[in-house]
Amino acid sequence: MPVLKKGMSQAASDAFAAAGINPARIGQTIGNAPASAGVHKQDGVDAFGNSYTCALDLSVVHPSPLTDGAVKQVLEALAGHGFAAFYRCPGSDGWPAGQARHIHAVYAGEKMKPALQAQIKDWLLGRNGLVGHAEYRFWQPEEAHRQVVRQLFEAHYGALAV
Repeated sequence: MPVLKKGMSQAASDAFAAAGINPARIGQTIGNAPASAGVHKQDGVDAFGNSYTCALDLSVVHPSPLTDGAVKQVLEALAGHGFAAFYRCPGSDGWPAGQARHIHAVYAGEKMKPALQAQIKDWLLGRNGLVGHAEYRFWQPEEAHRQVVRQLFEAHYGALAV
């Protein structure tokens, strides 16, 4: 099956599809926007020749607006399929007031840049994945889903002491 959106690895695309989330929500994959602080730059090329980043941003307004409860359901579905995901709501959990509202997700099953490794580690510790590493208060995954992300990540980087 082709990837859902250019800039995703085949594994991330397959995991996203298995999570059952509308692929129309996928916004940024590979990108160099200064506001992204480099986290969306390319991480590599997968075995199928797809250039990818492990980071993707999802819209919470397109194709339809999501309530906070629906955002939590999306975060849980993503976690169950290997994504460490954060709801970026302006003025909450360390996300600046002037920035766009969206879901930022990191697929744990591929090699990735150090900034994304740090975000996965933060997510596993219940932190916000931002520079200040503050507690993430909006939502926390079920332990079984946290283990899915941990196992995928550790397959590339070894056992974590978190």
